Amino acid sequence: MTNPHTKAGLPRVLLIGDSVSVGYTLAVRKELEGKANVHRPPSNCGSTKIGMRDLDKWLGVGKWDVIHFNWGLHDLG
Repeated sequence: MTNPHTKAGLPRVLLIGDSVSVGYTLAVRKELEGKANVHRPPSNCGSTKIGMRDLDKWLGVGKWDVIHFNWGLHDLG
């Protein structure tokens, strides 16, 4: 997971989703700065189908305090 500004001792938040979630990741990091470490996979997570296929990889081995999913428009097709 990617977050170049991880600080020890803060809750871990994982954003998983399509390009919309990519677009708001930096804003969420800014809003939660000093309150939580906000992470996301390094690429667009695409549709729910891709998400279910890759979920274990994105979750990794660490504990997450919050996981936010947003697949949206990719599921229309």
